[in-house]
Amino acid sequence: MQVKDIDDSAINFLEGTGFEERIPERWTPDHVGARIVDAIRIERCLPPVRGPKPPGNHWREVVNGGIDQTDFADVPWNRPRSASAAEIRQMETAFGWLMLLRHHDAGLAVVTINWAFTVVSGRTVRDLCQRKGWAFGTFYRKRNIALKFVADHLNATAVPVF
Repeated sequence: MQVKDIDDSAINFLEGTGFEERIPERWTPDHVGARIVDAIRIERCLPPVRGPKPPGNHWREVVNGGIDQTDFADVPWNRPRSASAAEIRQMETAFGWLMLLRHHDAGLAVVTINWAFTVVSGRTVRDLCQRKGWAFGTFYRKRNIALKFVADHLNATAVPVF
């Protein structure tokens, strides 16, 4: 049996797009932003809470603390698959970064979480800024400052990149 070399441009529909994200050696603001957006996507894959009392998890309060829920109320919860344990651990780690950011500067945390929810919901940041009455350029400047702060903190504390 002869094994064929797979062309880099070939796409296996069972494996997604065929594109593997390159993990940088150090945390970058763009990579931090991608992990925060992934955390929101993973959180949306989790099943709804069942039972008389939800578990004592405060992540949704942390994530949703600076968001007007009516902005994202009509976005359906996408549950195409369940999240793995590693994905859930990474999600919780990324939400921890939002807590770190919230303790540093609550305004930067609000901008970052609104940006992440907007990206996940498929809406545009320009529309978000118009609805909130925020300046578009200032919004992105603050988001960049926030992501750089988190990336610098992660690099300073030698957190492994994932």
